[in-house]
Amino acid sequence: KLVTKSEQSLEYMAFQFANKSMVLQRAYSEVARQYRAEKKRVKPELNGEWRLFQLIFLLMNIAGASDENHEDREVVDLIWFPTGGGKTEAYLGVAAYTMAYRRLLAPNQIDKYAGITVFMRYTLRLLTTQQFQRAAALICAAELLRRQNPSLFGTEPFSIGLWIGADSSPNSFKDAMDKMEELQKGQEVKASNPIQLMNCPWCGTELTHEQYEI
Repeated sequence: KLVTKSEQSLEYMAFQFANKSMVLQRAYSEVARQYRAEKKRVKPELNGEWRLFQLIFLLMNIAGASDENHEDREVVDLIWFPTGGGKTEAYLGVAAYTMAYRRLLAPNQIDKYAGITVFMRYTLRLLTTQQFQRAAALICAAELLRRQNPSLFGTEPFSIGLWIGADSSPNSFKDAMDKMEELQKGQEVKASNPIQLMNCPWCGTELTHEQYEI
């Protein structure tokens, strides 16, 4: 349960938010994976835990993420760890903390917290899609927590977007609308397809143009 502002500091509350978001992200990513693989619904197991380097990375970035004048703002942190070791969860944890902290500073002032909080950049197309799926699951978790506490985390929903160039994704809302209309008419879209996730990152349900509204 998240505490109130009067009980704890904003940093502690944002840290709680990040931890709870990542537990949900991991649990529901597994729910979605099993549904994609076996078409079987399972209950989420909220038993996630940090690896030591992940927790250290999150803790060491709290000061810089919270204080605009902190000296860490001049430093780039590099996570050097083998593939599959958990690097993604480490920086997603920092992202969750930062998103929560921005909103806790001024939950009633949308202009203070709305907009882009985190940029994620990848050089490989396949890696981009995979990481976008995992980041989208985090956004689902963050939005669930926000809806439970709009007075703390604001009324503007958490959201995520993807831009990977005109060959793969639309460059404008108009382009996206035009492509969606083509899909809904049964036409094949080979370039600038606005549907980049084939399955819901939260439950695993297949996503098609029928689930989207224009």
